[in-house]
Amino acid sequence: MALLRDLPDNALRTLAKRVGDKAPEEDNLALLIRLRASAGDTIGVLVRGKDLPPEAARACPSLDFLFYQGDERLLEAPAVAVVGSRTLSPRLRDDGITIGRALARAGCVVTSGLALGADRAAHEGAMQERPRAVTGVLPEGITVRSAGAGQEFANEVARSGVLVSQFAPAAPAKREHFLARNEVISAFSRASVIVAAAARSGTRNEIRHALRQGRRVLLWERGTAGQPWAQDLVRREEASFVSNIEEMLELLHE
Repeated sequence: MALLRDLPDNALRTLAKRVGDKAPEEDNLALLIRLRASAGDTIGVLVRGKDLPPEAARACPSLDFLFYQGDERLLEAPAVAVVGSRTLSPRLRDDGITIGRALARAGCVVTSGLALGADRAAHEGAMQERPRAVTGVLPEGITVRSAGAGQEFANEVARSGVLVSQFAPAAPAKREHFLARNEVISAFSRASVIVAAAARSGTRNEIRHALRQGRRVLLWERGTAGQPWAQDLVRREEASFVSNIEEMLELLHE
């Protein structure tokens, strides 16, 4: 794992080639040099074939590098993704907080996408329970942090856990970034807990990645049982409904 402050110019030039994002290599290099000077003590990068965790690299073949801020050791700790709708009823939001707290209490890192709703609720719960219990996956560059729950909450996640991005440092959030981010969320998690989701949603995309990667998918019954897609997954034995915390933890430890 390397903080940007420790990377010489030739390493930054190699990284600039990998970052891409349709920007000229020299522009990427200039940006990385500025970032090394301004935030090199706190922002680092993991590179495939060198220090990217092997299991996540296998699960996500498209992941070539990962910028991070915070405690990067959490990326190799037992983790569970908690994702779901951006708009939740008060009861389901409370459920999301309770799920996050329970997972943190059980020693898991809670991985999510920093969206409003289920993602933020689970992260809030985990951070209430203990420090070093959250991974936030951005749909934009590590220096941007404007989407979803916003910059202030993203900064809180970086202080309390680790914030990561698979995109160029200054890349803005794009529709395709949200979908690509979902693959990283599941790659760094051993299971996904779905609080609630509509038939057409980013959460469904995350579920598809999780199943392809061989991750367990647990559906929070109160938020998903009425959805035909959820019933189909359970009927095909690709997912399981869970109605309480005890049941969730039991299935996660099987």
